[in-house]
Amino acid sequence: MMGGPAGMPGGYGGPGRMMGGADPAATTQRLNALKQQLGITLAQESAWDDYAAAVTTRAALMNGHRQAMLDGGVSPVQMQQFRQSGFAQMQQMATASRRVQTVLTPAQRTRAGGLMGGWGQRW
Repeated sequence: MMGGPAGMPGGYGGPGRMMGGADPAATTQRLNALKQQLGITLAQESAWDDYAAAVTTRAALMNGHRQAMLDGGVSPVQMQQFRQSGFAQMQQMATASRRVQTVLTPAQRTRAGGLMGGWGQRW
């Protein structure tokens, strides 16, 4: 199920951006389902793998930040580091999203837009 509200599978934040933190296995499962729904071909596999790696890295980074905050406070220096690493990862996500979009067929792009709600902006 894709495109639900934040905190739901495939929510507005896409894999890895669930409010309560993303389970790595669930993120992988959603990415695999999306790959199948989009019909990613062998020729598109490299770009897809880069995208999936960026999503997985983003989920892990956000989970790490969230856990650090829950574990008892974060210093201003740590918050700045979180922002910097988050910004760098956001750039990686944007690059990977653009790359995978360029290899998708028009039909796949249309399907991706419907499944991922905010393709390239939220994923």
